[in-house]
Amino acid sequence: MSAAIEILAGLAILAGSFVVGTAALGLLRLRDPFLRMHAATKAGVVGSGLIVIGAALAIGGAAALVLGVLCVVFLLVTSPIASHALGRAAYVSGAPIAPETFADALGGILPRNVFDIAPGRTTRSRNPGDAASALPLISSGVHVMTALESSRAFESPTAAAAPLRSMTVWLPGGDCQDAAIRTAIALADANGAKLVGLSALDSTAGERAEMVPVGGLAWSKWLGDRARLAQRERSALALAAFETHTRNARGDVTLRHAEGPLDRVLAHAAGNDLIVVPAFVDHAGRNAHDAEELAAKFSARGAGPVLRVSRPVDTVRRVVLPVSVGDASARAVQTLIRTGLWRDAAIGVVPVGAPTDELALTVARHVELLGAHGFRAAETPAIDPDADRDSIEPLLARADACVAAGLIGRRGAFDVFRLDPVEFAAARVSLFLLP
Repeated sequence: MSAAIEILAGLAILAGSFVVGTAALGLLRLRDPFLRMHAATKAGVVGSGLIVIGAALAIGGAAALVLGVLCVVFLLVTSPIASHALGRAAYVSGAPIAPETFADALGGILPRNVFDIAPGRTTRSRNPGDAASALPLISSGVHVMTALESSRAFESPTAAAAPLRSMTVWLPGGDCQDAAIRTAIALADANGAKLVGLSALDSTAGERAEMVPVGGLAWSKWLGDRARLAQRERSALALAAFETHTRNARGDVTLRHAEGPLDRVLAHAAGNDLIVVPAFVDHAGRNAHDAEELAAKFSARGAGPVLRVSRPVDTVRRVVLPVSVGDASARAVQTLIRTGLWRDAAIGVVPVGAPTDELALTVARHVELLGAHGFRAAETPAIDPDADRDSIEPLLARADACVAAGLIGRRGAFDVFRLDPVEFAAARVSLFLLP
């Protein structure tokens, strides 16, 4: 064996050993099974592959090289399948998700047995109705229980929704903060509920989790201090507005302040019948949209029903509930029933997409369940996502409130080129109720 091949073999083995060692460190340091799986995959494919190639070069001969290449190919083929199966099993069984993971991309798609795991991700146990929400209706003669049917099996159609007893209004600041406070006070007074104004500051705001270039530590610290100072100023303005509006409130009103990491301060809002938040801001009061909004983060963490407010509404007369095949609209229907909001309003259940038997059945069951609980619900004309804004706006812009499973209804890669009615409603409707 030539010296060059020996050096190459040694370098491959050393590189593979370094990758395996780094992956082992990742297994110790990363905080949940899904993050640790990335490290384990790197060790199994890259690290082991380099060691096998190095060993084959060190042994020498055509047979050793062929065997080494076949081993690497085997790792490349089997590791992604194994990691996907393990990740799916971990998610379905309820493995904890690190608080740094703000969005649950599989929420409402796969059933998940989630229990109280940690303060940052305290989540109600999912019932069989939620687990079934990911199952479509098979049109091959085999009937699969839909999410709505499952919810009907576990919820009495004659049971009256309990009134709101405990509410929290988050005070991060922003242009819609005043509207959120006024809406929360009106709901608390109407239901005789206890209202808590929560002023919470994320102590880690502005910190950089990634590597900082040499000489950038002072600059990074200065940016973090500025971010926390701006957050404190926005929260102080929101707190003053809350105290002004509740000065003559009739009900039980208290104020709570919390500081700490984001998962800890978010836990202070859990365990309420309703959480009222301003629209278009994140937890620090900065302008945000879609999945970065405070309402979306609360809903993804399962903290409780979330009412997102962009403008105050004296009387809610029209409510829209967009429904498409395969979405988690059953959770939105159950949330509306549990909170008892807008019982006197006209609720329009809006089919979204091409007309199919599955969509028609889902819409009909939603209307039936809402009617059984005393709501005035009816099916409205369908919305075609391929239509232009001028034809969709009259169906949604006149609504005072919207009930949906999320702020975004897009699911496929090609949906980015289509108009999302849920996103359209989130930008225009004053009140938005999320599970």
